[in-house]
Amino acid sequence: MTDLFDEYDLQLQKILTDIKNHTQFCRNGLSTITHEGHLAELDSLVSSAEETVRQMELEARFSTNALIHSRIDKVKHARSLLKEALENSKQMRNQLQRGELLGGTVSLHNIPLLDIASFGETNQFNALSRDDDMLNQGLLYLQTSCATANETEQVGSHAAKNLHDQRNILYNIQNKIEDTKLSLVNADEYLAKLLKQGRLNKVVLYTVFGAIICSVIIIIIIRTIKLTFSILK
Repeated sequence: MTDLFDEYDLQLQKILTDIKNHTQFCRNGLSTITHEGHLAELDSLVSSAEETVRQMELEARFSTNALIHSRIDKVKHARSLLKEALENSKQMRNQLQRGELLGGTVSLHNIPLLDIASFGETNQFNALSRDDDMLNQGLLYLQTSCATANETEQVGSHAAKNLHDQRNILYNIQNKIEDTKLSLVNADEYLAKLLKQGRLNKVVLYTVFGAIICSVIIIIIIRTIKLTFSILK
């Protein structure tokens, strides 16, 4: 599908120039007949411009994403200029009718001319506006990113401190475990010594007890022998 937006744009700029010129002619005209002729032509030009703007809007709606916004803005600007042209035409007619009723000369120099120069600069202005918006959005994004980075850095700092504290706690627990393990080893050795000493004491006790029994037996035997010898005598 052929893109006709630029072609309609050129047509509209020519029509707007003609509208401005006929408005100037009306301002400079001295007779009512001259005014009426220019006003009729002015209304015809505005009607033609409105049709061209409608075609431009259709082309703009089917434009690519990169062009649609600037083209829609230009269509809006064109409609604003045409609205101003219609108001100027209506105001000039009212002043002419009032002049006819009062029977005096009417001056239309207070009617403003269309600022069609700004219409050709619409695309550039809109592009600059969008660039400015993009820069502002980029600045806001950078500010948000910096704030997020600072918060992340603070969180990371707190996390590192917490990890350091937890590592110290783990080291302390490990040292306590080592100390407890050493204490258990010492206690085991001491218990082994006590058990060993207990066995020795038991052997000594049994030896002493055996010696006492042996001594008693020997004493009994000796007394028995003595008693036997005494009886034999």
